[in-house]
Amino acid sequence: MRPASIVALVLTWSVAARADLEGDARRLAEGWVALGQEIVERRAVFLEPGKIAPLVSRGAALGDAPCVSVAVIASRGRDVSVALGLLRSAFEPTKVVASPGALGVGFVTGCGAAQADPREAAVELMRARGAVELVVARGPVPAPHPAEILRERAPGLLAHPVDPGRARDETPLAARVEAVLARDRREERRADGVAVALSSDAGAGAVEVEVAAGCHTLTVLAGRGLGGQVADVDAELTDPTGRRVLARDRAEAPDAQLFACLAEPIRARLAFSGAPPRTDVALVRSSVPLISALPAWWPARARAAASALLQSRPGPRGLGAPTAHAGGTVGTTLVSLDLVPGCQRVVVAASQGEPRAVLVSAHAGGRAHRDDGGVGRAAGALMLCPHEAERVMVRVDARGPGVGWVLAAFPVTTDPIGPR
Repeated sequence: MRPASIVALVLTWSVAARADLEGDARRLAEGWVALGQEIVERRAVFLEPGKIAPLVSRGAALGDAPCVSVAVIASRGRDVSVALGLLRSAFEPTKVVASPGALGVGFVTGCGAAQADPREAAVELMRARGAVELVVARGPVPAPHPAEILRERAPGLLAHPVDPGRARDETPLAARVEAVLARDRREERRADGVAVALSSDAGAGAVEVEVAAGCHTLTVLAGRGLGGQVADVDAELTDPTGRRVLARDRAEAPDAQLFACLAEPIRARLAFSGAPPRTDVALVRSSVPLISALPAWWPARARAAASALLQSRPGPRGLGAPTAHAGGTVGTTLVSLDLVPGCQRVVVAASQGEPRAVLVSAHAGGRAHRDDGGVGRAAGALMLCPHEAERVMVRVDARGPGVGWVLAAFPVTTDPIGPR
């Protein structure tokens, strides 16, 4: 086949695939409208590998609708992910909520004050380039899953999920607080006190807390309500302005646990919801210092971001004196490192700007290593364990306005760097 014929064939296939996605998006929008939803926007985005696009455009009129639903429609087999919080500048992990995968359909929905802000979510195409259709709707109830309308993309017969309810927890609040304190003692955390507040008629509340420099764990526990009502507590820790989220827990669990590492003292605001009305809510606080093995010349925010990442990682937890240093700015940077036999931990942390992603990858010991846990965080890390001396190229991908970063390689030791 002649080259011109190959190009024409590729273009024809691309147009046909794009038309299929557009048709599916149109069918979904029409189906949602027929079920009482209002379509806020329908648009296509073209993504290169590693590039991200907002799930909802900045000008979308979401209004004050009770529920917002977003569908992501990609070609079958595309490796696409949707992550909440990816566009928010905060030292906290993102949450991947939809991976279209083999069926090519992702779905994000939420209702009420507890829903995540869809404007903070982004879609990312992990490998080959391609188009993705986005459909955003609002309504009094969540929109049905796209596969209920695009039946050919359904894995099989769909049944409406049934909430079986939450089992009653007969353990008194005081005993649960003591269990958290015992856990903190086992993990050698410093106890920073227990405070008790009363939830509102809506089961919510907020308290002001003084937070020192270091890594902090805050556990929010609610007592039983009338008739043994069980809580599903969500919590959020923000700076005094409320614009910067330091930590958030929206898991479906009776208690909420927040973890944040701070470079300097701050007076923070902790808000909670999901407790039974007019019920005692306990806040148990504990902390450990920032990791002392990190270079003292690193900016404090970089040491805080790296401490938060390493404290949450399993595996060997000791760091020796750093053997290599580097730094860079937004974009992709290659760093050459000379590794010695044994294990070394390569740590990258944002030192300035508004980090939206810090990714690090390398080939060492005949294996590929990649840390995607840095998406939405301000740090990333790799554990490289060559059997013999080896020079490796480490790739750092940093995203976000004005981002700068620092890197160091540490030999792994048996000295503890913090609680497990």
